Parts: sequence; structure tokens; C-alpha cells
Amino acid sequence: MQRLVTFGCSLTYGEGLKDCWVPVNNIMREGPEPSNYVWPKLVGDRLNLKLLNRGKSGASNKFIWHQMLQTNLNQEDTVVFLWTFHNRTCFFEHSDKHLRIMFQDIDNKEQSAERRQAAKFYFKHIYQEYDSVIEMWNKINYSKLHLDKLNIKNHHFILDKNLEWPVPEWNNVDYIPINFNEHKYPLAVDNKHPGEDAQAVVADTIFNMIK
Repeated sequence: MQRLVTFGCSLTYGEGLKDCWVPVNNIMREGPEPSNYVWPKLVGDRLNLKLLNRGKSGASNKFIWHQMLQTNLNQEDTVVFLWTFHNRTCFFEHSDKHLRIMFQDIDNKEQSAERRQAAKFYFKHIYQEYDSVIEMWNKINYSKLHLDKLNIKNHHFILDKNLEWPVPEWNNVDYIPINFNEHKYPLAVDNKHPGEDAQAVVADTIFNMIK
């Protein structure tokens, strides 16, 4: 069966959209399933393909790369990546457990003390922007090479905020920059993530490239 398989962060999962924002222990969280108003669903419907949305809120590019390697893909699939912010990372304890590292978690009291402390230590003592950028391109290029070797169609989109640094000369991936224009369109109900209009515009861009 032909499928559209997508990888990304909350912008791919749909966190904050009206069907993906629910109370958990009196705190609003992303829903248990990806949104029906997010770009993968819109693109999948227009392509008439069964959708497997592997997006995850808070995902780093390292997590996205690992998630792709852990997914059972076949040659009939069309795989689409929306690569996230380069300054995120994670550390794997094993294939099903990882510690995410995000700058926003440092002062986020909704997160565990372990996660806040890890983020604070990482950005104070370990993080280097150049290293973070080349690691992002490493994961992108590895993913393309891996899927090309398996003869699986793959398309790559990258948040334009990642392109402030020059693209390395050794990059061999054709990519399309994506900007959700959060200031142009209304935000989602969580007042943080892009809303339905922004998701629809991004879906048009991705659909037109795949088509």
C-alpha cells in the first residue's frame, strides 16, 4: 500500500491546533494523536495516500533521524521530512527512551527537574552553534543517502530559521526552506504554534513539490 510517511517536530504533529490540545493533569498538552489540520494530513488527503505521521512534539533533528531509522519503510512510500530547529538535541538511553534538550526547557516549570537541569547544563557547558548546524546537515544528508539506497522517495524541507549559517559545501540534499509566517496568520489555540491557515499554506508548498 502506498503511504505518505512524515517526520518532524510539533509543527508536523500539530501541537496546539484545536483537535490536538487537551488537558492532562490540569495542564494543557498536545493530544494523543496528530492533528487533522496539520500539513501531513492535508498533503496526504490531496495525494490520496494513507498517512503515517511520525512527528513528535519537542523532537530534535537527531530524534527525527533516529525515528526514521526505527520506522519500517518500503519502496512504495513517499517520505517527507520537515527538519526542525538545529539547536535542539537529545540523548538516547535506549531505542525507546531519550532525554530531550531544548533551550525553552531551562525555565519551563511544566518540565521535570531532570529535564530543566540537563538543558541548563548543556547550553552552558556543551552547546556550540557551529557544531549544532553541521550536525543538522549531517543528519539530513545521512537520511537522504539511506533512503536513496533503499530506493525510497524522500523530500526534505527545513525551517528557514536554520539557514542563517551558510549551507556546507558538502551538502548533497535538495531542500525547500519553510516559513510558517506566525506573524501573518493567526496562531493555534495554544497561542504558541502556527494555526490552521499557516499549516494550509505550508501544505500547499509541500504538495506542489511532491506532485
